[in-house]
Amino acid sequence: MSREDFIQELNSHSARAYKQLYDEYYKALVLYVDKIVDSEEGAEDIVQSVFVSMWEKKVVFASYAAFTTYIYKAVRHVAFNVLRHKEVEQLYVQHLENNSHDPEPDEVFDAEEVHRMLLQAIDQLTPRQREIFLLRLSNKKNEEIAQMMDISVETVKTQVKRALKTLRQLLGSYWMMLIIETLTNNQ
Repeated sequence: MSREDFIQELNSHSARAYKQLYDEYYKALVLYVDKIVDSEEGAEDIVQSVFVSMWEKKVVFASYAAFTTYIYKAVRHVAFNVLRHKEVEQLYVQHLENNSHDPEPDEVFDAEEVHRMLLQAIDQLTPRQREIFLLRLSNKKNEEIAQMMDISVETVKTQVKRALKTLRQLLGSYWMMLIIETLTNNQ
């Protein structure tokens, strides 16, 4: 099947085109993502999720070049999101390990529950807000984030403000618990 025919079939969401997509791109994309996440199983999951997302969203491509750009950017974006999520989890584990006092059972449950809720709330941010917010959580400065993402510093600030506003709305009273915990642990 020619590239043009492939794109036409892919745009019409033909099962045949998706089989060809799998046959021709799956292994290469898994190798590409494996270099980012350093896990073949994780890379396979990411590539599969992008394929499923394309099918569900009925993505349409103007050209073969647009398709290849999209597919590689999509798996790369998901791979970095997975890495950022793992980084947040590692920071949380490190935070728990650094708090050496023996907490009461209710205190452990509350802290873990609040952090679980925070991670769920972060997942509900727009992709751009989530990416910028997670970079801020990993102690990146606004200027560094702007340079990394090729956007203005003001855009970074605006996205962080919007993310914080959304998190406050989603977390309600738990938001204050996170602030208090952060302040008491940083003293």
